[in-house]
Amino acid sequence: MKSCVIRTPASSANLGPGFDSLGIALGLYNEVEVEVRAEGLSFGPCDLFPKNEENLFVQAYTLAMEHMGLPRGGLWVSEHPAIPLSRGLGSSAAAIVAGVLAANTLHESPLTREEMLSIAAKLERHPDNVAPALLGGFRASMMVGEKVVSAALPCDNLYFTAVVPPFSVPTVKARALLPETVPFKDAVFNLSRIALLARGLETGDIPLIRLAIQDKLHQDYRRGQIPGCEKLEKIADELGAAFCLSGAGPSLLLISDEEGTPARVEEQLTGELADWKVLPLRRDVYGATVIAGDDD
Repeated sequence: MKSCVIRTPASSANLGPGFDSLGIALGLYNEVEVEVRAEGLSFGPCDLFPKNEENLFVQAYTLAMEHMGLPRGGLWVSEHPAIPLSRGLGSSAAAIVAGVLAANTLHESPLTREEMLSIAAKLERHPDNVAPALLGGFRASMMVGEKVVSAALPCDNLYFTAVVPPFSVPTVKARALLPETVPFKDAVFNLSRIALLARGLETGDIPLIRLAIQDKLHQDYRRGQIPGCEKLEKIADELGAAFCLSGAGPSLLLISDEEGTPARVEEQLTGELADWKVLPLRRDVYGATVIAGDDD
């Protein structure tokens, strides 16, 4: 039976002003083992994901097979997650990208990276997480019809600290908090910062990143769902680090040029923040990879 193991990185999207367009792959990984079988759908031991057709990996695998004009057939799936669920670190994008890449890998790889990216975005509904999850690095992405256009952006060798709460906020709930329209001045506020943010990340200019990572389109609407957010922003300011929501939250992301930032953050997680976890992360440059496979 054909089988493979897919490794997919976490990702942080939006990055302040880059709503639904900017994203970066981070060095925290899910792995999925998949084996083609004659019939049926079965799963290895893991209680975090649905063991049925609603499983995101299975949905993505099926969608890719349909795109290739092939019947799905039977599958055995075993998921080994390290990315926290519903915390703004791209767990759904990782599952979707893994499903698309697995389908392509197990059926002679007819899909290009661009085609796989568009299939993944069709299920995720926006490209800011799936592009870095599939391709790695810091990326700007947009949808043109059903096609994704994504470009790699340079990024200095910075330190990323994800601060993860003990509670989740599903993306659909976080998106429901956003207004249908925004003031024109808020749109200008973001547009004036997004290119400077990209330049700051390229050069490692933390003072510039701290200024340019400010946002008016989504973060203020979502902060109320994240108790402790203001205290963590104060900690970031005291450390001289840039601060933003990771994706739709509730995890928060600090960006610095100092390796010791995660330890210094952890020292200050007291009171309402005592149960939060600190994840020291670096930029992933490879994206989703096939780390094992055979064709027995």
